[in-house]
Amino acid sequence: MDEQRQQAYLTLINALLTCPSGEEGQTLQDNAELVDAGLVATMIQVAEELAERGDENAAQFLVGLANQLGEFLGLSASTATPEAQLDFLVEVLQATSDSDVDPQVVYPLLQKNLHLLDDNFARILRDWATATLAEVEAAQAQAIAAVIGNFSNLIQQFPLGSQATNLEIAITGYELMLTIFTRENYSETWALIQNNLGAAYRNRIRGERAENIERAIASYQAALAVYTRDAFPSNWATTQNNLGLAYSDRIRGERAENIESAIASYQAALQVYTREAFPQNHATTQFNLGLAYRDAQQLDNAYHAFAAAIDTVEFQRVEISLGTANDADKQKLAEEWNSLYSNMIKVCLELADNTQAWEYIERSKTRNLIDNLTSRSLYPDGQISTQRQEELQQLQEEIWSEQRRLNQLQGAGEQKLSEKSITPAEIDYSHINQLRQRYNELYPYKPLKFDQLSPLIDKNTAIIEWYIFDDCFRAVIINDLTPQPPSLQGKGENLGKGKGENLGNNNQNSKPLSSQERGLERGFPSIWTSTPEDLANLKTWAEDYLQAYYAPRRAETDTDTEQLKQDWQTSLPSRLNQLAEILHIKDILTHIPETCTQLILIPHLYLHLFPLHALNLFPRFPDGIRYLPSCQLLHQLQQQQRPDFQRLFAIQTPTSDLYEQDIGAVSAIKTQFPQIDSLKKDKASKSALLSSRETLDAANSLLFFCHGYFNPGSPLDSGLQLADDNLTLEDIIADFRLSHCRLVTLSACETGLTDLRNISDEYISLPYGFLLAGSTNVVSSLWAVSASATALLMVKLYQELQQQENIALALNTAQCWLRDSTVQDFRAWLPHSRLSGDWQDELDEYFEEIEDEQGTTAKPFNSPYYWAAFCAIGKGV
Repeated sequence: MDEQRQQAYLTLINALLTCPSGEEGQTLQDNAELVDAGLVATMIQVAEELAERGDENAAQFLVGLANQLGEFLGLSASTATPEAQLDFLVEVLQATSDSDVDPQVVYPLLQKNLHLLDDNFARILRDWATATLAEVEAAQAQAIAAVIGNFSNLIQQFPLGSQATNLEIAITGYELMLTIFTRENYSETWALIQNNLGAAYRNRIRGERAENIERAIASYQAALAVYTRDAFPSNWATTQNNLGLAYSDRIRGERAENIESAIASYQAALQVYTREAFPQNHATTQFNLGLAYRDAQQLDNAYHAFAAAIDTVEFQRVEISLGTANDADKQKLAEEWNSLYSNMIKVCLELADNTQAWEYIERSKTRNLIDNLTSRSLYPDGQISTQRQEELQQLQEEIWSEQRRLNQLQGAGEQKLSEKSITPAEIDYSHINQLRQRYNELYPYKPLKFDQLSPLIDKNTAIIEWYIFDDCFRAVIINDLTPQPPSLQGKGENLGKGKGENLGNNNQNSKPLSSQERGLERGFPSIWTSTPEDLANLKTWAEDYLQAYYAPRRAETDTDTEQLKQDWQTSLPSRLNQLAEILHIKDILTHIPETCTQLILIPHLYLHLFPLHALNLFPRFPDGIRYLPSCQLLHQLQQQQRPDFQRLFAIQTPTSDLYEQDIGAVSAIKTQFPQIDSLKKDKASKSALLSSRETLDAANSLLFFCHGYFNPGSPLDSGLQLADDNLTLEDIIADFRLSHCRLVTLSACETGLTDLRNISDEYISLPYGFLLAGSTNVVSSLWAVSASATALLMVKLYQELQQQENIALALNTAQCWLRDSTVQDFRAWLPHSRLSGDWQDELDEYFEEIEDEQGTTAKPFNSPYYWAAFCAIGKGV
């Protein structure tokens, strides 16, 4: 394969990874000349590299797409011969046995041979095993059947390829095992197979759904004939939970009776799956129980089940916050439980309890960032006493040690190696629970309550916080934190003017929780609810916006690239007008008093990518608009005092293409600070920056005037381009400490973009890194910005900051100035700009050319493309 075509494959693969969901087919159609066996092979190779780097989502997506293309191109038909499949069957069974059922060994082997995994593979497995098991001695037959069962377990959980095919292979394997391991002779193994077979049938894609669920129920009930609570307590609980899932999905019979059966099974499982003994299983089963209660419209019970699950999940997360779990593990945990928080919020809304709904919205957002901020405060440079630090660290070590001991006891109990083996019910968990309780009492983080907002914002500040559900999106509107009459506490409002839904409790058989149970002490937020059509329109708008923005990167020629960039810039005003209509900004604003002159915007998921402040909000909020990932973060930031603004650290034009681009902006900004440290041109290197840690930590303002980039496939690799290397988000998280910094200004492209694929709203972005490092405010951008317009904006921003402390207002004022200034205004401003004489002369000539073409009233930077990209994120002062 020639290098040029290989590079074309890689470019196309990158386009597929970054294009909006649903646009992959069009992307492939636009590059039809590249769709061949070579592309499929390259996709598999790239997927393997992504998997090695830990990006399993991208790897899974790419392998699945490669598999579909292989079928489309007829590659499977030419390579998946019965002989090849039989050889591979023997190979993968041997690998399963030799590796002791290690997924890290078996899964790469499956991934490389996806084209051999089809429905015929299941038939070959059945034929080969039936013949082989009949020919060998009983002991060897048992060994072979055990390997087949272990392989079936692995392929049932294998995330790549055709899930329908994987399940058919697993079902075949389990059914083969049952011919060897009968209930009469191997009751425990037989019960385990029945449980696994039940899971496969419950998830089965082929066949009639109703019949598959009936088979799953039959298998679970068969397993329970052996797995009694007394003999096998944890296996009994696992099977009861699984049986509950099957009853929840059941199609035949009366729906109400099926749900009651599911509830009974979950309640049975919780008799063993206590929070103390099995916290992870306890949380999962409580979540399942909450879903069943909600299905049955038993909303109070659903609330308590979800609350128990969330408390357990957060209990575990606090436990690992100072542990060995890395950010990727925490992120995976956050995404795993995203549905739990979403369902809890829905139940609170159905109970007309807007206050609790908001509190759980807050608990679901940016938890890893808050945990990391809290954890960093435990170190010696934090505000927590040394005695508390030492006690927390000691408790952490004792919890780990005790948990390892209990895990060993649980394992020994389940193996039942002797008559004296203990069961989980006999294990004493009191010591570890005492340690956990003490740890949580000392740990600084506590979930934010609604009544705690009052000291965080003044009476002139309003908050709009969005949350996107699977059927609508909602905006929580907070502007009145004074106490409310008891009769109004927890009541919802229909604020949509025909567009919203009534949030009151229409279920006469359930009653809202009491104020004491919910901890309601102060006022309640109002919540505006969209229609499903609004949500569909928002998704379509977002996909179109992102497709247009990324289109230039997929262009084949420079001319096409420039034209597509211009098209996106030209369409931006109309796109933002459409977004304002879809979000019903006018409707929402009618519920914010005119006395509110300052606004905090808290987006959710992909709303973080868009300039919500540019939706005609400046006139309505003259004291500034800023962003926050969550109110919980505001609570953290308010504890960090940064009164000084005297010392600047500047990173200036580190790459040669920027030497002539900043029009003297950084030099002009420097004149406004009494103390200045800077790295310029080739001296602005990553190595020099990282070696200046003490100087960085002393800075009150950190300014980057350079290139930035966002890596949607690997957000932690996003960063800022310096003279010798890229300063990545991962570097910032690991190496930066900014304990005196009030503002980090990222005067670069795409420095405010976040992870599109993140479903837990963890706000993985460059601002995340600088907030975690200690800065209380970050100014960043949402797209590739204009260098000249950005330079002017930055100069004006820092001029405004000399007059006032409000960073959001300073930025908004600078943006309005850039947007509204005419050529005549700019020329009058230049002599007072503090720019050097040479730069003033060059700019004056530039504006004179525009004046000659369009007149003195022309506004060269009126388009939102020039001024709307930058957002102020953080504390505000």
